[in-house]
Amino acid sequence: MAEIEESLLKRKIDSYSSKLKDFQAENELTVEITLNEYRELIEETATADYRIKKAEENKYTREDENKNLKKEKQKLEKQLFEYRKQYGELIEPNKDEEEV
Repeated sequence: MAEIEESLLKRKIDSYSSKLKDFQAENELTVEITLNEYRELIEETATADYRIKKAEENKYTREDENKNLKKEKQKLEKQLFEYRKQYGELIEPNKDEEEV
């Protein structure tokens, strides 16, 4: 049994990313919080997770729409280039001439 505890303790100490959080090693620094503080942490985490999920909810729809809009933009730019090649630049009337 001591070997198992020593093995777990080594794994916990060797890596900061260890998921072994279900025991306290001897002389390990710990923090105590109140139940209210714990509930606030859980609420903040749940709220953040919900907001992330909501933001990513229609991600693929937005990406598909952006892709289609980029294709349409390229098509319109090509049409505009062909128009300019055939007819030249558009001449915009002066504002003074429009008012008259």
